Amino acid sequence: MDTERLKIFDDNRNELGVASREDVHKKGFWHETIQCWFISREQDADYIYFQIRSEKKKDYPGMYDITAAGHILANETVEDGVREN
Repeated sequence: MDTERLKIFDDNRNELGVASREDVHKKGFWHETIQCWFISREQDADYIYFQIRSEKKKDYPGMYDITAAGHILANETVEDGVREN
């Protein structure tokens, strides 16, 4: 996964170029991601659904996480991020 290439941005969302996923996270570059949250309301109670990450994940294995999420690769559009669902 560290070979993933992501677009990076400044604080005003001006595109700066492309960097590896590893560099993006190490250096704290702004980058595009997608998140999908599942929620429901049942008998006047609101619920947010989480999943437990696989123990094989590099980042935060075995921890609770949102339902689905991922990176938008440098050659993709935001709409391509639907694959994460």
